Amino acid sequence: MIAEYWIIKIKNKMKKYLKIILPILLVVIGIVAWYGYSEYNRGHEDVSKQKADITINAPDLTKAFSEDEDAANALYLDKAIAVSGTIKSVDKDESGNYTIQLAGESELSNVSCQMDERHNNEAANLHTGEKITVKGTCTGVLMDVVLIRCAVDK
Repeated sequence: MIAEYWIIKIKNKMKKYLKIILPILLVVIGIVAWYGYSEYNRGHEDVSKQKADITINAPDLTKAFSEDEDAANALYLDKAIAVSGTIKSVDKDESGNYTIQLAGESELSNVSCQMDERHNNEAANLHTGEKITVKGTCTGVLMDVVLIRCAVDK
């Protein structure tokens, strides 16, 4: 009899607390879900609005990587770089994205600037032989020094 009384009393208190805790818990879960969704879908920052950490010309950049790749990685990797040079080629891939090749120190080394899709229209109007400055994030060297999410610096 006494045990039944306490069980009923505990059930009533739990119902009361559940009415308070459940809406709060749902709101917290909703906020966490919204934050996770917004972070997952967040785009990259527009490099054209950033201040360049380093300004260099294309031949000097390719020379730095060819002489000592580890030292060059320490200086340039994952930094916003403004690179000046002469356009060797402007290429458009099958998905409509442009890559600008800036002439490097030698015929075999260039700076490959993969344009940010927000700035593809800037690359469409460029021609071989023009001198420009491109701002992008350095990802290191493969055969060429690679800059990603680039924009023509004005």
